[in-house]
Amino acid sequence: MGLDCADLESCYASFVDVEIDKLHLLALVGDDKQAVAEILDDFLGGGLSLLDEMELALSKADIDSFEGTLHQLKGASSMFGLKSVCQICVGLEAESFEGIEVSTLLELRDIFGKSYKLAKLLVVG
Repeated sequence: MGLDCADLESCYASFVDVEIDKLHLLALVGDDKQAVAEILDDFLGGGLSLLDEMELALSKADIDSFEGTLHQLKGASSMFGLKSVCQICVGLEAESFEGIEVSTLLELRDIFGKSYKLAKLLVVG
């Protein structure tokens, strides 16, 4: 999930639907760019695994697994200041399981990827 933008302005334009609390993120990870990059990469891997688990739980109609995994993703996103991801998770928690569509999880995956890229761009460069 590298940054594939022609220039910085086009990169920022691609994140128009993503909101991050940069100060919260910086307070959490500090200013060691190498350490920050490793933490964000670990977060990416963990978050993608959680999204995979959510999609599997939805396909199997496993409500408990879905809700538990959703809660983990919401907490991790909140901890890292990824407001857009957290807001979608809060919305999904409020929705009945039967009403959740695969398209919503695909949107969540897209916002998660953009949030990761923006966090990395803002903090690591």
